[in-house]
Amino acid sequence: MLDDMPGFGLAGYGDTVQEAIDDLYIAQEEMKALFHEEGKAFPELAFEFRFDEDTPVPEGLRMQAEMVAS
Repeated sequence: MLDDMPGFGLAGYGDTVQEAIDDLYIAQEEMKALFHEEGKAFPELAFEFRFDEDTPVPEGLRMQAEMVAS
């Protein structure tokens, strides 16, 4: 699988899941433009987003979520 990786990484950040996803797509478009400027082909990418409910939430993040929720 690693042999199929395109040689760069993308990340998205935000205060909500949707903001992070939107930011990821912006990063993809920016990377695509950079590849175009350098005369490189940009690979076709497909994203699949999953939320893992079993992943432990770090204590600091849990406290922030509880403060926002209250």
